[in-house]
Amino acid sequence: MIKKVKKKGHTKIEKKKKGETKKEKKGKKNEEENLINSEMTFSEVMEKNPEAAFRLMDMGMMCGGCPIAQFETVEQGCMAHGADVGEVLKRLNEDVEEKEEKKKEK
Repeated sequence: MIKKVKKKGHTKIEKKKKGETKKEKKGKKNEEENLINSEMTFSEVMEKNPEAAFRLMDMGMMCGGCPIAQFETVEQGCMAHGADVGEVLKRLNEDVEEKEEKKKEK
């Protein structure tokens, strides 16, 4: 893409650096929106993927049925239970990605 730049009465034509297109950025943003992050509350996680409650139980976290789930973030819950935030997010997001893949196949 070519861009005109005016500097002190002169017009200079520059080539715009190649980067992500708007479509690529939108796709990346949608992907990120679908993923679970450490700042989400457990209730937001359950809304996104109800089966997450079972995954959390497998990891020794009963957050799916806890009344604090409305207020506690994934990071806070992991700290309280002595769980590795990265590992919990990895497993929860694997489930979300698997669910999305199944949707695409249909």
